[in-house]
Amino acid sequence: MGTGSNIKGPAAESSRGLTVLSLNRRPKESPTPELSVTGIFRELKFPSVWKRGLVSACIFLGIAGIFFVADYIGVTQFKRPPIYRYKTTTVVRENKLIEYRNLFCNVYRINADTPNEYYLIDSQKQYDIDTVPTSPFNRDISAMEHLIQYQSKYVGDNSNTGQLIDALPLSEYGFVFEIDSENCGVTIDYHFTDWYNNENLYTQRALVYNAVSAFALIENLEYITVHFSGSGYSVTRQTIEQNYPNYKDIFADNSIDMGNFSQYVEQKMNDRGLILEMFGLFEKIG
Repeated sequence: MGTGSNIKGPAAESSRGLTVLSLNRRPKESPTPELSVTGIFRELKFPSVWKRGLVSACIFLGIAGIFFVADYIGVTQFKRPPIYRYKTTTVVRENKLIEYRNLFCNVYRINADTPNEYYLIDSQKQYDIDTVPTSPFNRDISAMEHLIQYQSKYVGDNSNTGQLIDALPLSEYGFVFEIDSENCGVTIDYHFTDWYNNENLYTQRALVYNAVSAFALIENLEYITVHFSGSGYSVTRQTIEQNYPNYKDIFADNSIDMGNFSQYVEQKMNDRGLILEMFGLFEKIG
């Protein structure tokens, strides 16, 4: 026959010669030492003070290195400013540009706080905030390094042409397109008005960039027509080839030279005079 006991209160009680301890008493907690250079220094068993100091310093540098590597991964993978930095500089020109400096690299946040924001990591510290190359577009999507996958001989490749348009600026507003296979052209209807959100000539810059990129990538494309709400524009391959400065220089051995494309196209999108000159060659429709 089983027996039970009801233990009450914090004091120990005696029952049949047995001592029963209170279950309400909290066990003694184990101390949790802080991980610090001082703590490591004290725990090391080296008799020599300088050896303990040297080992502690090496451990500290190793831990710091892990934090810096994790921070670098966060910048590259998650597109965020570096946590460990000793200087931050912000300038506003065509768009906001922020420079973050840390011990191992400079990080540039370009087109900050806009849909076209992107990061440039300068591991060699070859740029400063006045010389860093910038683009008004999101290079993570619209740079030639990403567009090159859509290079094709034929505009009639519907899927490829659609993906190219989707990777180019202005696609963020939504669009539909139609291919003219007979005349080797494409017509794009963008879902916004051309004057809406056109700060700093964004629409004109995008149209020029898109035309140069598309003609360079699609071999038999002969014209591009775009429609906005209430207006439209059209441009031919001949117009771009004959009037865009250094157009032929963006090619090398029948392929696109990435460095030259960046120099003569991407970086030229900040040249307001060039943009207005080239956009003036587009034929206005409606």
